[in-house]
Parts: sequence; structure tokens; C-alpha cells
Amino acid sequence: MQSSPEVRKAITTERMNFNVRVNSLRLSCLYQLEEINYYCDQVFTCLDDWVVEAVKRDNKSCQRIIKYLKQQID
Repeated sequence: MQSSPEVRKAITTERMNFNVRVNSLRLSCLYQLEEINYYCDQVFTCLDDWVVEAVKRDNKSCQRIIKYLKQQID
């Protein structure tokens, strides 16, 4: 069955519109993923700093306890 020129034109137009919508959605998703990645990097940087500080604090506490115990033993 052959379609009329109007139908072919309408199908072509809809295909182009569909491609525009899909590409817009793709770009929107990529932008959102980049934004999520940016915030994840910030969170991980803060967590890294927090972990380093927490380990330092725990080490100092352990050193104080060991020093206290050595003093008690002596």
C-alpha cells in the first residue's frame, strides 16, 4: 500500500519531532548526571577529610590511653 505525500510528510515530521524530543531528553539526563557527579565529588572530598580527622583523633586518644596505662604500670 502506497501512502500519499501528505502522510509521508506527516510521518517524516513526526520522526524529526521524536528525534528532537529524544535528543533533548538525552541532553537533560546527561546534564543531571554531571550535576550528580559534581555533588558526589564534593561529598567524597568532605568524607575523605572527615575520615582523616577522625583517624587522627582516634590515634591521639589511643596514645593518651597507652600513656596513661604505662604510667599506671610504672
